[in-house]
Amino acid sequence: MTENNQIVLNLHPMTSVMVGDNTVSRIIYKQLPVLTFDMIDKVHQRVSGTAGRNFRRNRKRFIQDEDFFLINQATDEIRRLGINVSPRGSYLLTQMGYLMLVKSFTDELAWKIQREIVKNYFVMTTSPSDVHHHFDNYIHMCQGLGILNNQVLIAANNDTFQNSGVNVLEQVEMTSIVSEKQVQLLIPSEIAKMLKIGLRKVNPLLIKLGLQTSYRDHKERLCYELTDSGLQYAFYTDTGKKHKTGTPVRQIKWYASVLALLKLSESEFTEFKNLQN
Repeated sequence: MTENNQIVLNLHPMTSVMVGDNTVSRIIYKQLPVLTFDMIDKVHQRVSGTAGRNFRRNRKRFIQDEDFFLINQATDEIRRLGINVSPRGSYLLTQMGYLMLVKSFTDELAWKIQREIVKNYFVMTTSPSDVHHHFDNYIHMCQGLGILNNQVLIAANNDTFQNSGVNVLEQVEMTSIVSEKQVQLLIPSEIAKMLKIGLRKVNPLLIKLGLQTSYRDHKERLCYELTDSGLQYAFYTDTGKKHKTGTPVRQIKWYASVLALLKLSESEFTEFKNLQN
């Protein structure tokens, strides 16, 4: 979603630390804890814009990718960072960059906050055994909820990374995961193209076959839900996006085997429905 022409993303609730009287949600970028200018102004109780102004005034003294990172709305990791990113780009300060920036903050509160930031925010105390334990526990939790196979690995890896800054799959050089089913996966537009029919005909056909149902969400948008029969021919994927209500945006992917059903004649269709019942 957008707010004042900025990308707005959700913060992960399990990465929070206390700094002074504030609860600060830790942001991990390139496996390092980083701070935004807004976060620095907040914990140091400074007028909004103070940290950014000090940075720009001394910009030549800061080294990119060492003292700070400059990200934009096209940054690959942007969806999980939990920050507002302006169209012109935003700065993320490392521990070194933060300490250089707040050199001019010499009041009593600043000394206290600097110590807490370094001790509580930048120090990642997670050990390899802690990472393994968290990853393993998350897998068991997913399996208990009925989440299986590749979905488990992806979910466990994402959650572990959010909590520890460690990408487990990258650590074992697993840059991709082989699909459990070596079959073609289709979305309605691809089905329409392969069957040479109009896109608007696909979902009604899938409903007629009893493979999915339709409903309207709170904004009267048309949504689809797989039936028990439909789960034999399709599954849900998490797009990584969320509705404004906070619920995940899911997409249905169909196995190519559904094409044969969509080509059924009227008599074959009746026989198929009788078999379902």
